[in-house]
Amino acid sequence: MLDICLEYLEHSIVSPSAAKKLISCYLRLCDSTTLTHLLGFKFQFYEKTKTPESLYKTAGLLLQSGMVELDDLFPHLSPSDAEIREHHKKTMMAAGELKKRLSVVQLGDKKKEDINIDAMMVQEGNQKFGLARALVTLGNWETAHEIIERYPQFCAVSDPSMARASYSSKIFDFSDRKPDERQKIRLGRTNGRTKTETEY
Repeated sequence: MLDICLEYLEHSIVSPSAAKKLISCYLRLCDSTTLTHLLGFKFQFYEKTKTPESLYKTAGLLLQSGMVELDDLFPHLSPSDAEIREHHKKTMMAAGELKKRLSVVQLGDKKKEDINIDAMMVQEGNQKFGLARALVTLGNWETAHEIIERYPQFCAVSDPSMARASYSSKIFDFSDRKPDERQKIRLGRTNGRTKTETEY
């Protein structure tokens, strides 16, 4: 039954209130960890393939509503934190090597292997960063920040898809503001500085 409720939520992301209410009622009959394990199983199913965006947003909505805890769901997501940090370390080393090459004039015909930093920064199979991206899209910056802060600086936000999600979220945030708030934002940008949320 709970599995059907999750499927319903995943296919009603645009208007999720009815599905969330149904899941909330069902959780009165069972432990909340049941929902977390079921959601985690869905993520594990897509470990070797592309995880649907709808599943990321489903998890994001459940986290946002407090039905699922981030620390309980995180162990079900891939890759492991050790793999993420190792990939980031290799990317930083490759970037350093590329910078070194660009600053040195190469003589002779010996050609070194190309370094594609852009390709290394794309992490489509990273479910943890995919969840962070979905949380940003949903406007849940606080929980997204919890994920981002688990890793080295810029590690979780270097993926182009994360940048696009952040940009889109900021556009919607700007469009939802009152006219006088928008004017303050424009003045802040004109003066060459970015204001914090509390300044508005």
